[in-house]
Amino acid sequence: MKKIIKYCLILLFVTMLFSSCTRVAKDIPDSNLKEVLRLQGESKHWKADYIIRESVDENIKYHLDLIIYPLDLSEIMYSVAYQLDSPGVSHLSGTLGSESSKNSVFVNNNDSIFSRTSSNNLPREGEDITLTIKWNDGNEEHIAFDNP
Repeated sequence: MKKIIKYCLILLFVTMLFSSCTRVAKDIPDSNLKEVLRLQGESKHWKADYIIRESVDENIKYHLDLIIYPLDLSEIMYSVAYQLDSPGVSHLSGTLGSESSKNSVFVNNNDSIFSRTSSNNLPREGEDITLTIKWNDGNEEHIAFDNP
């Protein structure tokens, strides 16, 4: 009986951990803040939004939100790593799952990956902003955002 309770608690903890990493886009915190910049991009398997909003915090000028959506709804994602390169602004990166967790699904076809950081700088006009996404067994794609 103690083993069952222990197993259930571990399962509950793991579920809570991964549900905090992946959030449906409509639940983005502070989405009512003034939008300063919205960049969108797409690759063969992914779509992404890079949104910069003004902050109400006097110590932080901007919130930077990255939302990544899988496009291939039939593919099971058990490992996803992403890195946004926006020179001079901030660094957004993260990893969900691992190669050893092939029996678990970390990104469902109705979910998005959400990441947020803060910055006091905006990307310069025309500067290259690139998102690299790696998933499952060595798949990799890049999304170049059009930064006018």
